[in-house]
Amino acid sequence: GHNWLAGFLKRHPGLEFKKAMNRSVVPCIPKQKAMCKRFFDITSQIYKKHRLNYKPERIYCMAEMRVTTFIDATILVCASAEGEMLPPFVVFKGPRQKMSAVKQAFPEAYFTSNQDGVINDLLLLWWMRDHFLKKIPSHNHRPCVLFLSRAVHEMTFQFCQLAREERIHVISMPVGVAHIINPLDEELASLLENSIEKKARKFESDNPGLL
Repeated sequence: GHNWLAGFLKRHPGLEFKKAMNRSVVPCIPKQKAMCKRFFDITSQIYKKHRLNYKPERIYCMAEMRVTTFIDATILVCASAEGEMLPPFVVFKGPRQKMSAVKQAFPEAYFTSNQDGVINDLLLLWWMRDHFLKKIPSHNHRPCVLFLSRAVHEMTFQFCQLAREERIHVISMPVGVAHIINPLDEELASLLENSIEKKARKFESDNPGLL
């Protein structure tokens, strides 16, 4: 009947409603080894073909980090193997009115916003075209390699076409083993979030009510 659910819950008072958790699937050890081997085989081929072993200024690694301390945002962090950091690219969750205060707290970063603070296909293309390509060496100092913390199927045709035209070899770090091979992953994310928290607290104490 139409009251079946109410009756069922009354007969089973111990039942609880819980929100489902999105758990990433971690591959088994043999599969992790195979994925890592393929990743390093592809990387070695590109390095050898373009003689990039001794050109750290042409090798870049990008990582996406979710931050919820003081600001709810996704941050794209990118650095070269030579140690040069590109300005952070921050996708801020919330209305644009709040962005002005956040920009004051972090003037070196590039900000945009959307409803969920997540990097979508268009924003990733925007990052590549209007941020990454404008910060790295000119076309004469290429090809370059960009290690990307995204699966291949998450890259659009436009993104891949742009990378090809600009002589950027995009190498996807395999999902499930990225934490093993990505130097800009979990440890840096923790350090970055702590740094953001300290800087935000100082800005808030100096400018009460803005954040």
